[in-house]
Amino acid sequence: MDQQRRNNFYFFEDCSGNRKRRASAFVPFENLGTLELGGMTGNVGKEIYGAGESLWMYLMFEALGHVNDRELMLVNLDLLDTYGANQFPSRQLNFILFNPTASSRSAEITIPPAQKTKVRLSEKGKPVGDTLQVPGQAFVRLLAEY
Repeated sequence: MDQQRRNNFYFFEDCSGNRKRRASAFVPFENLGTLELGGMTGNVGKEIYGAGESLWMYLMFEALGHVNDRELMLVNLDLLDTYGANQFPSRQLNFILFNPTASSRSAEITIPPAQKTKVRLSEKGKPVGDTLQVPGQAFVRLLAEY
């Protein structure tokens, strides 16, 4: 899962710092090498037919929670189902924060749907501060409430 997230850094303009900001930033670029492009890849344009998985990944990795350090992976665990779609997103969101690196890293979490509402982050029912320390090659299960 972390490898897919990292792969997205290179195919989505919101994830790549050197691309122009446009609408549909999470619709991926086609990465086909064609003779017409002289062997260049990633320049065919947007891949709208393959965007379904991209939107699910956006909901998992970015839309509901964001971590300031790209080396860390923050994954939303709440599924969107038809029964609760009219209350999406929930005001209680579950996440896993994963540190795949060998060393401890600090993380600041933001919850975009909360907008300016105060967010309470907790781990195993205990509140955590604004900055978390995540040990190397470890994960933390978090609950965000707003």
